[in-house]
Amino acid sequence: MHLNFDKAVQITPSMAYQLIQILKTENVEFVVAPYEADAQLAYLATLDADQGGIAAVITEDSDLIAYGCTAIIFKMDRFGNGEEFRMEKTLKTVKDGLCFQDFDQNLFTGMCVLAGCDFLPSVPGIGTKRAYSLISKHKNIDLVLSTLKLDKRYSMPDDYIDSFWKTLAVFNHARVYDVKSKSLKHLKPLEERYLNYLAGNLDILGPIHLLVH
Repeated sequence: MHLNFDKAVQITPSMAYQLIQILKTENVEFVVAPYEADAQLAYLATLDADQGGIAAVITEDSDLIAYGCTAIIFKMDRFGNGEEFRMEKTLKTVKDGLCFQDFDQNLFTGMCVLAGCDFLPSVPGIGTKRAYSLISKHKNIDLVLSTLKLDKRYSMPDDYIDSFWKTLAVFNHARVYDVKSKSLKHLKPLEERYLNYLAGNLDILGPIHLLVH
């Protein structure tokens, strides 16, 4: 087996520190994500420019979609060409035979988690199209999970449903840094049902207290 790591990059704390010092010297505005960088970027994409917002995120990480990022550019080349993803447009159009017009943001994110993500691998046999089919048919995440659990064709791990809701909570409500208030807040206001799913343990969303060095 031959592995090619020519394009692999590992960012060390020392590298990040050096970059921060350069940005300060050049008076370039920046934000250090307190926890998940993807969640912070998705949050910044919701803000207007005068509030420190950003127009789009350039990435190769599809988890930005699950975080509900409004505008993403994938596969950007050295000439500035790439593939644009806009959440609002996606939820209103039909693409590759998939129609999301009956999906809300939570159903769409649920589909992303069901298909597999960085935090939770999918149930064997469930890919993007099958996840879409299940969500599109039932329009209810609880019903989808119950259907999968009872379906003999799939081998759902015993802890999958619990892990699924915790993962969905992270994508919806991870803690981010709010520049205006200079404090932590949730990506989206925390819903009551997730308090029950998390059994009061909100540290999975990012601890409320940051360590100051």
